[in-house]
Order: sequence, then C-alpha cells, then structure tokens
Amino acid sequence: MPQPLHSFRIRKPAVAPPDPQLRRLLRELRRVDRADMVASTALLALEVLRRRPRRGSAWAQLGDNLRALGVYPVAERALRRALRLAPEPMRHWVMGGLAKLYEQRGDTTAAIRWFRKAIAAAPGEASWRIQLGGLLATRGRLAAAADCHRRATRCREGCIDEAWLNLGLVRRGQYRFREAAHCFRKALELTKNYREAKLGLRDVEYAMAILARGKQLPASRPRSRRSRRAA
Repeated sequence: MPQPLHSFRIRKPAVAPPDPQLRRLLRELRRVDRADMVASTALLALEVLRRRPRRGSAWAQLGDNLRALGVYPVAERALRRALRLAPEPMRHWVMGGLAKLYEQRGDTTAAIRWFRKAIAAAPGEASWRIQLGGLLATRGRLAAAADCHRRATRCREGCIDEAWLNLGLVRRGQYRFREAAHCFRKALELTKNYREAKLGLRDVEYAMAILARGKQLPASRPRSRRSRRAA
C-alpha cells in the first residue's frame, strides 16, 4: 500500500548510490509539474526525495503541490525544508510558496510578511509584488495594492502585462477611470489579445461616457445616518 502524502518520512541514506533512473524521474517530474498535475507532482517529488533527500528543488515542488492539495501542515514543513536546502537563486520562489500557503490558510499577516521577504530576495521579479498587491486589494487596502502593482510594472522580470492589468483594476476600484484606462492600454501594448485588459478598458471607457452624461457614482464609503439626515 503506498505511503499517504500527509504522513511521508524521508530517511537520509549514508551514501547516495548511483541511480540511473533518477534522470528519467526528474524529466517526468518537470513534465507533470508544468502541466499543473498537483497530485502526480507531489508523488513524483516524494519519489525523488527518497533517492536524494537533500534536493531542495524537490522539497519545494513537494511543498507547493501539497499546498495546492490543501495539506497545509505537511506543505509548510516541506517548504521550510526547501528554504534550508535550496540554492540562493531559488529561495525567493520558496518564500513565495510559503506566502501563498499562509494566504490560503487565512493568515494575512504571515502571508504579507513572506511576500515581502520574497520581494527583498528578488527585487527585479514582478511576481511577488503582483501577488502581494492582489492580496492587499482583497483586504480593501487599495492604495497599498496600487503601490505594489505600480512597482511591479517597473520590474525587469515576470508578467509585466499582468502588473499593468492589476493596477488598472485597482484604479477602477478607486473610480480613477482615466488612469485605469491608461493601465489597461499599457497591458495591451505588451499582450495584444489580453482579454481581461480589453474588457477592463471597454468598461472604464463606457463608465466615463456615462459620467459625461451627468450621472454619479456611489460614494466609496456609505454615508453615516447623521449626514443622510442633514441632506
């Protein structure tokens, strides 16, 4: 009977013996990981770790895919092990994985802390600023979210088109439609057929046309009872 993923144990061999099957196993692991086959990736990563217990990338793949499966305590253990073993250029991905784990568990404070650690470890990578901005936006912190996405648009690596899209979405939520339209156009300059950017641009352009007819948007905050009575 196979070992359950939530109860795995890795024993370190005294000497790692030559393993002609390891290269084939690593190719298979990369293939299923790129296909987002989370259960298969976790099982194959576990198989790699039985052969090479100090392979940091396999610990990271195991932890991230266990997170996707919702096995949070074991995923956290695996990601923290990966953080100790992973080479320096890979550490920010592990930090980002821990941030996403805490976000999924509802621990916003820990998620923000780990996203910021990932940003500090890889300041030229847009991904962690985008994801931190998305988290802040869902918590109603639109000004802070906009700042994250704006900084992401200046990064050298990552999905810069997504950073412009998300900045546009935040500006739309702030009723800053002209700025939002600019952001959506920047996203479309980078990715011509970006569906979400096209939809966002069409929406804010239509909203500006409605406002030009003298219509008003609702206040960003509901008025108090006292102000309603005074009105």
